[in-house]
Amino acid sequence: MPRSPAYASHVPPPGPTTTVWVGPRARFPRRPRLSSRARWRIVRAVGMFDTIHVDPPLICPACGTETRQFQTKEFGSSLAHFKLHEMSGFGGAIKNVGMGAASRRGKMAQHCDVAPSVKPKLCVGCGACLEACAHGAIELIDREVKTAPAANPGKKAVPKKLARTNPERCVGCGACIHTCPNGAIQIDWGKDLPPFMERMVEYTVGALKGKEDHSLFLNFLMNISPACDCYPNSDAAIVPDIGILAATDPVAIDQASMDLLNAQAGLPSSCLKPEACGSGNDKVRAVYPHIQWEHQMEYAEKVGLGSRSYNLVRIK
Repeated sequence: MPRSPAYASHVPPPGPTTTVWVGPRARFPRRPRLSSRARWRIVRAVGMFDTIHVDPPLICPACGTETRQFQTKEFGSSLAHFKLHEMSGFGGAIKNVGMGAASRRGKMAQHCDVAPSVKPKLCVGCGACLEACAHGAIELIDREVKTAPAANPGKKAVPKKLARTNPERCVGCGACIHTCPNGAIQIDWGKDLPPFMERMVEYTVGALKGKEDHSLFLNFLMNISPACDCYPNSDAAIVPDIGILAATDPVAIDQASMDLLNAQAGLPSSCLKPEACGSGNDKVRAVYPHIQWEHQMEYAEKVGLGSRSYNLVRIK
């Protein structure tokens, strides 16, 4: 889709935002190279939206949160790969803007109250979480408990090692939660996640301040994976590709995305259990039973970010 010269002069080329975890997207200089890889080819094909942000961090006068100003000050836009997420339930326009437009310090602030801990009776000391943690916040220690873990009920030797988290180094990214094959690393789902979702919404408010009537959001409901795109690998899609949604309201587009997702029948090749594959079933709760994903939407509507009501217009 070619851009007109007038439009191209105001809108910079698209590219991925930074992340809180250590990796190629952690710092700005390496991000333009990533945008040429497969996942961002569709973004370059559209070629007319701004997802690059610049320093310095700004304080939003509306909510007091620290954000990074969009490079195109008078116009905000988001291109989001819609997927499930192990902490917010799903990631769409709100998460893409709230987390993506925050400075690294802002990203850390959003995750600050998420504190994973290890359940000794479930841990088998495999070390998978140790490899997944990019912040050195997990170590394997000698196990003192003499009873076998529940995941290893006396049929094998009792594991000699036990994973232990270091709260001082943990950034709350949740990679260890998703990686553990036995569900041994958990958080207080009811206590930790609602504040995380609320801060994410507040950062979205801050990022869009002054651009509320001049922003566009696109959610790509394709290859909807069961976990965050932060991981170096992607599990099988949980439903067939749905399409691309566009809206000027980040709350409406995320609500519509969730409704369309749940209306689909799940793919038998995915991580969904057969009983959760039916059309109309809550796909987020099928994968993450403890996550109240609706809280993100309810709080966003409460603070005036947008409306959960929408009119879906299908374009062939």
